[in-house]
Parts: sequence; C-alpha cells; structure tokens
Amino acid sequence: MKRYLSILAVLIVIFETSCFWDSSKSKNNSLLWLILLNSSDSSITIKGSSYNNAGVLQFYGETVYPSASTCLQSLQNDINGAIFPTVSERGNLGGQISTKMSSAIGADGVWFTGDDTVFICTELKVISPTISRYITYSNFTGTAADYYEYQFDATGRVIKRTYFNGKGPDTTWFTGDDLKAKDSDNVAILNATWSDNNNCTSIGYDTDGVTITQQFTVKRDTAASTITYKKFQSDGTTQVSANVFDYTNNRIVAYSTSMSVIIIYATNTLNSSKEEVTSTLYGGAGVDNNWFTDDDQILLYIESTYDPGGYPTGLSAYTDKTKTNRTGYITITH
Repeated sequence: MKRYLSILAVLIVIFETSCFWDSSKSKNNSLLWLILLNSSDSSITIKGSSYNNAGVLQFYGETVYPSASTCLQSLQNDINGAIFPTVSERGNLGGQISTKMSSAIGADGVWFTGDDTVFICTELKVISPTISRYITYSNFTGTAADYYEYQFDATGRVIKRTYFNGKGPDTTWFTGDDLKAKDSDNVAILNATWSDNNNCTSIGYDTDGVTITQQFTVKRDTAASTITYKKFQSDGTTQVSANVFDYTNNRIVAYSTSMSVIIIYATNTLNSSKEEVTSTLYGGAGVDNNWFTDDDQILLYIESTYDPGGYPTGLSAYTDKTKTNRTGYITITH
C-alpha cells in the first residue's frame, strides 16, 4: 500500500483563505494537518505535533480511523475531489472515528483531559446503516456543543444533512426536539440529489426547510471536478464561487464570482512512489498579470518528509521556495 501526505494540507489553507475557517487561525501555519497511513487494517491513531519557527508547540492532535484502508479511501477522495460540498459524501464522513486537537496541556500533564485547552474535539457516531451523527464537543469530557445528522442512500452517499446547536425544551441532546440552526455556511438543512455518474446537486435551506440559502453543484469528468457554490444572502444578493480539481495540470483552483476571478490555487509534486513531497499555494498572478506562469505569487511552500519505509515523518512550511523563512513545522508519529 502506498503512503501519501495529502494535498489536504494545502486544501486547509485554501479553506482558511476562502473564509471557511476563521482567518485568525491562519496567523500561524499550525493548521497544516496530516494524514498518516498504516499498512494494517486494524484501527489506527494518527498523532501530530505542530510548531512555529521558534520550536514552540502550537497544537497537538490525535485522529482515530477504523482501518488503514478507510484512511486511504478518505485520502483518495480528497485528492480526486470526491467531496460532498466541502465536507464529505460517504457514510464514513471522511473515515474519522474521532479527532482531538489541543493548543495547551493542563496541569495534570495528560493530553485530552478536562483541564486542556480545546481546539477541536469531534466524534462520529453511527446510529443506523443510513444515519450518522458528527458531534462537536466543547471539552474533552463529553459535553456536546452541536452536531450534524447525516442521512445516506443505499450506496452510502449523503442525501440529507441537518445541523443542530441546542438541546431543545427537554434539555436532553439527541432527541426529537433538538434545535435546528444555520451553520457557518448559512445552511440548516441540506438535501442532495445524485446522478448515475456521481455528479451532485444539493440545496441548502433555513430551519423551515423551505427558504433556500445555498446551492452546491459537483460535476466530475476525467479531466477535472468542479464544485460550484451559490450563497443566497439575506439582502437578496447571491454570492458565487467555485473550486476546480484540475487533474490534467495537477492543481486545485479556487474562484470567486463563478469561474471568472481566481482567488488562489495550489499544486503539488510526487516522488517515484507517488508520495507527495511538495505543495505550493499561490495567491497572485505576478508581474505579468497572468495566472499559471512562473512569476505567480507564492503564499506558502510545503515540503514533506518520509522515513525509509515510506511513512511520513513531518511537514515544513515556508513563505517561498527559497526556504529562507520557515513559518512552522509538524512532526508525525504513529
């Protein structure tokens, strides 16, 4: 089995720049998270520590996958643009059983206990073959903050997603009166329709299930996959953007105003073992004012390292390809 370090690291930066993430979190590059694949099909835990250039720990995190094959499939879905708008399309919701990330360990000296600073704490719970919940916790001791409930078709594709952020009148989580709400994408309920070739159209609604707030379309072919987003604003205007996974040119391009204005794009290079060794994020057309030329402005350059067995050992992030200014790095263990 091949081991990869995904362009997911670059995708996360794209999401930050495109305001899918709080921009305050992009001040350091410690969110360049990682995927480490094991050759075993037993449950695996991915552990990573990210540091700024001074060597100060920024985050420590652990992600649990049910198996190496599930983790690999999750990674391949990311690379191939096989995503259900920006989140996940399959029943395993990216394959993760749980993810924990903290920026500071507490006084007890043990990670992920009640005195640690929470950055991420999520868990996937399978309720039935067609229903799963993706739960976010406010601490590492099991206090739920909100959750998404996903409904799947017989092939494992998401056909409905609902966001809840409150317990409801009975003051108990995960009951019928839980409070629906609009999430950060302005969507409370998302319904998806799939074609035979796995193209997808999904409509986002307000809590009433009637008022349309967002529309996503996913179109795939052998050369590229295009994901188009339309957000319907409360003032009556429509915000349009798109991400294109360009397989021919090995790059991902984020557009605003549909396909007319480029915001950012990313490329990567692979070694002979098909492991990603560099990722480059571009944010400007350069002096010649033309995109996809040699003088494009680099926002971030990432190098990945592997051990002799092909396992990732870390990432280093730089401001450009000269590598004179390293902005942060990640170490990986398993």
